[in-house]
Amino acid sequence: PASAVQPAITFGCSLEQAWGCDVAQLQPQQLADWVQLYEQQGYLLVWREGHAYVVIKQDCKQLQQALLRAIWQAAWLDSNTVATQQPLQQQQQRQQQQCSNTALLKSSLDALDGQFGEFLQEAHGLGWNTDVGVFRVGNTRVVL
Repeated sequence: PASAVQPAITFGCSLEQAWGCDVAQLQPQQLADWVQLYEQQGYLLVWREGHAYVVIKQDCKQLQQALLRAIWQAAWLDSNTVATQQPLQQQQQRQQQQCSNTALLKSSLDALDGQFGEFLQEAHGLGWNTDVGVFRVGNTRVVL
């Protein structure tokens, strides 16, 4: 079942779903930094609780490519972060920090930029058609 796939990814969610709170509660600079990180992507990604929340940009021209890039980034984040068992209050604080950890997201985007081309070449070499995919994507799009 889809719920067993790791890492868990939700495509086409709202900003509130992605951040897990009302966006008005976030610091404007925090949002600005996050949006700037994803300036060259067709999506925005929030990583929290071992789950990737992918917000699709309204002007995303290559949706299949953007979704594949988001999957690659989520897999990188999943393999490069550690989930820990902590008391609830510490977990909530950690989640807030993880959501806003621009250094972690930047590292994942740098890895994506450096390794995604090779991933595509290997996938094509194995006979994958990366232009076609079946993804459950919500209808929400964000205009920046």
